[in-house]
Amino acid sequence: MARLCLTEAEKEQKKRHIMDSSVELMATQGYEHTTMQQISKKSGVAIGTLYLYFNNKLEIYTALFEEALDLLESTLNVASSIPATDTKARICLLLQSYIHFYQHHNHQYRILFSGFFGKNAKANENVYLKNRIIKILKQLEKPIIKGVEEGIIKPCDTFELVISLWAMFDGVLMLPQKTNITSLGDQFQNYYTYGIEIILNGILIKDESKQK
Repeated sequence: MARLCLTEAEKEQKKRHIMDSSVELMATQGYEHTTMQQISKKSGVAIGTLYLYFNNKLEIYTALFEEALDLLESTLNVASSIPATDTKARICLLLQSYIHFYQHHNHQYRILFSGFFGKNAKANENVYLKNRIIKILKQLEKPIIKGVEEGIIKPCDTFELVISLWAMFDGVLMLPQKTNITSLGDQFQNYYTYGIEIILNGILIKDESKQK
């Protein structure tokens, strides 16, 4: 007789499979254009069974968003643990780690981008997720605050600056998705490097003594 009940490990494995199938759909199509029926088809899980694991697609999206936050936070923590010669180098390390996150966890990056900056930013509707985003932004703010205190970054609202820089750098990272610039070549790593330089040049106070 066939075994009807799944073990807890098997349930977790199936839930993991559903999430893995969902992340690609939501990352490429967007939250609004992804349906539970599509998730059911891609995962090979019957629609009735799917609803045993997740009540709706928002619940799936929230789980994916939180998982993406975990990955981003881990990536930034690694960058923060690397010794840096000065504040400028620390900011560079954090920006480079964000590039690494984009390149190696692209689906998760897209989930975060749409949830925070997208037309229907679902993450902003969830207090817990919003607070987690703020926590990450506060981590990114630390070297900016230090730079202002050291007199190498222009005095400003450091938290607003972090949000602005995040949005600007996301624009640079999304260049590969712009079909109208593919004719310019595929050396996007160079564009990312230039993007970091432009950002730093925009916030750092120039040392006039070195220019004379």
